[in-house]
Amino acid sequence: MKKFLLFFKILILSLVCSSGMSELKPSEDYKFSLSADDSDELQYRLYWKVLEKDEIQFEVHCRASGWVGFGLSPNGGMAGSDIVIGWVNSDGEAYLKDTHAVGNQAPIVDSVQNWHLIDASEQNGFTVLKMKRKLYTCDEQNDFDIKFETQRLIFAWSDYDPDNELLNWSYHGANRRIKSVVLLNFADETSGSLIDSEITDSFEYRLNNHLIPAKDTYYLCQMFKIPPLKTDLHLISYQVLIEKESLSFVHHFDVYMCKSSDFEKVKNISNMGYECGPGIDDEASSNILKGICEVRTMVFAWAIGGKRSISFPENTGFRFSKSDHETVMVINYHFNNPMIAKGKVF
Repeated sequence: MKKFLLFFKILILSLVCSSGMSELKPSEDYKFSLSADDSDELQYRLYWKVLEKDEIQFEVHCRASGWVGFGLSPNGGMAGSDIVIGWVNSDGEAYLKDTHAVGNQAPIVDSVQNWHLIDASEQNGFTVLKMKRKLYTCDEQNDFDIKFETQRLIFAWSDYDPDNELLNWSYHGANRRIKSVVLLNFADETSGSLIDSEITDSFEYRLNNHLIPAKDTYYLCQMFKIPPLKTDLHLISYQVLIEKESLSFVHHFDVYMCKSSDFEKVKNISNMGYECGPGIDDEASSNILKGICEVRTMVFAWAIGGKRSISFPENTGFRFSKSDHETVMVINYHFNNPMIAKGKVF
């Protein structure tokens, strides 16, 4: 099958600069890793791999000098979460506690400790924790099982150590992040890398110089034209490129392919965008799309915390059918602007 790579440049790509601290290397090889903070990739790095005997091992690198924690959450919130917290005190002594949260308050230490500390240290401004646990701990009251599914991870850290006896965790404040991840993804992350010879075409679609209004939430439906295709193509990979400074504004977007009936109308549009979503007149949107996008098929969606470079499994792809006419793709963007910032251009 013919294959192509799709780029979605939502914003102009910029270089990501570090804060001046060099990245720590993990102490051993790990199959998977993620950054908890999209705007500062070195702030909190998590590495993991599955061991024998149904165990999983993690290594945390966090730019903090106090306690560091992460946990499994039912919905991305703190209430009901299964949390592990570790720290290294001023005497160089390391501690790790298996805890759970009953609300938006300090976690409670579990009566049965199912996390095991392998190593811990503070180095170059980072706290490093290496630890492991069973995938299934049998603690149904306080622990989450680690499963073959998407799970919500929460992360938090502080520059203050708790008292080793009182375990009085200081409030994390703004030092909190959320991610959705499949921890038991046994596919090799490198196996999906593309060979240039496999790619026959690539397309790039850019949202450029669009002014976001000064309101807390905003939906934009943006139309892009796809050129006539001489043969069927199959989408096998896409990349989402977003400026570091803009991550806090982009909540999610959905990508749709359109079935059109008025190709003359399609020919005359020029990457047109319009406000859509809750509170907007549906009839007005329908009139804009009439003849251009009468039937929509979702291709994929992306949300904050998701991976920004995706390759489909081998021998799979989304078909873009042969066409003698230009066709239309619609991307529905959702922007958040809680501070009501003015003059923000994407």
